[in-house]
Amino acid sequence: MTDQEENKNRSHRAKAFVAIPCGDFYSVQAQSCRRIIEEAGIESYIAEDDPSTKGLWESIQHEIDDSDLFIADISSRSPNILLEVGYAIARKPRGRIGVFIAESIETPSDLRWLIVQVYSSLASFREKLSAWIRDTIPVYAPAAPTSLEVEGTVFEEDFLNKDLFHRRWSTPPGCSYIFTAEGLRFSNAHFPILTNPLEILHDCEFEFDARIDQAQVGWAVLGTKGHLDILPTFCVMFTLASDNSLTPYIWSANNVAPRTHYHVYRDQAIRFPVARSEDGWMRILTRVRGSYIEVANGDQLIFTADFSQPPYAEVFSSVPRKGGQVGFRCYPGEEATVRRVRVRQLVTSVPNESMQPIADKTGSG
Repeated sequence: MTDQEENKNRSHRAKAFVAIPCGDFYSVQAQSCRRIIEEAGIESYIAEDDPSTKGLWESIQHEIDDSDLFIADISSRSPNILLEVGYAIARKPRGRIGVFIAESIETPSDLRWLIVQVYSSLASFREKLSAWIRDTIPVYAPAAPTSLEVEGTVFEEDFLNKDLFHRRWSTPPGCSYIFTAEGLRFSNAHFPILTNPLEILHDCEFEFDARIDQAQVGWAVLGTKGHLDILPTFCVMFTLASDNSLTPYIWSANNVAPRTHYHVYRDQAIRFPVARSEDGWMRILTRVRGSYIEVANGDQLIFTADFSQPPYAEVFSSVPRKGGQVGFRCYPGEEATVRRVRVRQLVTSVPNESMQPIADKTGSG
């Protein structure tokens, strides 16, 4: 950095133009960008947040020219994002352009000459973005990441807004659902209803309240589904039946069970005293750390397993790159109602440390 550039940084607040795809599928990345940039003391201009930029190329050009940094996530391969990247390359110093891409996406050959930041998860995306900003504008170094176990809520849902639900969740073919004053009542979801965002979220806590209306309720973690896909490629699922038995399942498009499609692990099923409120509501918390998955109800840990080990290993490893979407499912003839969904990112990964449920987080509500 030259003396002139350092003087410029001291005399005004730096500004970053962020090119990220529009829509709720990428809302977690947008939220992360906003938070990290604000912590660095930098003004942000996130194009997907400003409706005035839609279709107004002149406005976008002006904002890119007026920004000190250009940050782009090209994982979606959106033509609009790539156009903005091309304009930034023509107008800005190479060192002020930060291009990010998920490791599951091949970098376009014309951009390989750039120092492209490849991330594997939401935590990795945040770390790489913070480091890039710190190295690019040292005067505005972001604060060091904390060592807290749970960073905070990255996604929540109360199922009270139909329009928001349709943007943030994808429903499988044949699924039936209605919105009630109590929450989302659904049935006939052979494949799970999955969140659209959270694809890059891996280690997390997934908490929700549920009531079994008929037979059992099911839920999914490690959901792997592109925003244009009809069905998921992978997910780990659990069902909790009205007889208080919990059963693990795995769906893998690369290893389909001949009759049931899902791999059902009935020999791993357990039965336990379910903590429920008087009107039937129970709170379930599922924690994912790499291949380790734990389930708690109330103040008790009820299930824990390393899915990279038998009997799950073969099917679990059949899809090497897994997403972080969560959701719910019910077979035909089953019905359940869910509400108060909370997803928190885990910022540390200590797979040998068992979950310690906390009453106010996992107690029946």
